[in-house]
Amino acid sequence: MAVRVLVLVVAAFAILYGCGQASSPVEKQQKRVGVEQVAQGNAEGVAGKGNGEPTREEVPRITPPKDKTFRLTVPKMAHLKYDEIPTGLTTDKALFHDYAGVHIKNTGWPWEKVANVYITGYRLGFPNTSSWLAFWDLNKLEKGDEIYITDSEGRRYTYVVYRKFLGSSTRGSDGKHPCEIETPSNLTELKPVEGKNIVTLQSCTLPDYTNRLLVRGELRDVSEG
Repeated sequence: MAVRVLVLVVAAFAILYGCGQASSPVEKQQKRVGVEQVAQGNAEGVAGKGNGEPTREEVPRITPPKDKTFRLTVPKMAHLKYDEIPTGLTTDKALFHDYAGVHIKNTGWPWEKVANVYITGYRLGFPNTSSWLAFWDLNKLEKGDEIYITDSEGRRYTYVVYRKFLGSSTRGSDGKHPCEIETPSNLTELKPVEGKNIVTLQSCTLPDYTNRLLVRGELRDVSEG
């Protein structure tokens, strides 16, 4: 009897020890879930959900900065390097003329849990201003590329591209405005995506500017500056 009890105790200890060893790598893997996993998933076009969209970690709750000015950096694009992005109305042509891009008023902010931070800019722009060629190479962005937004308190929000697509035609009803990026005809594209914090970069297609090109990234990480 004593031998049998001893055998059961040893077996139970072995099971507990084995479970501990098996769970340790899982716990470590869970802790490592982040940009690396997302980037790999995006590069393959799938990421766990089976619908081509990446999974993400829970975004921490962030206190909104008093100054809502932010800057945009896209490493893969030649002219978007820590550029100030003002927020304004779609009809404010002065902002589109002077700045690399404009954050459309009443769309989301990077520090919100669910948001669509909608930024538009010209492919060609105006010489001797920040708008010149700002979004010229937007088409180069692919799944897995990173987009950075830096707020006025130095926090950096890292987004990972998960989708690139064409919007509806940009031509006005009179046919005289082939690139009205300030007035998207499909306003549903300005709305947030359920359960996500995303950034949308929008410009026009080349060479005739007849459609809108949109690139979307999902928030993956927030780091202190």
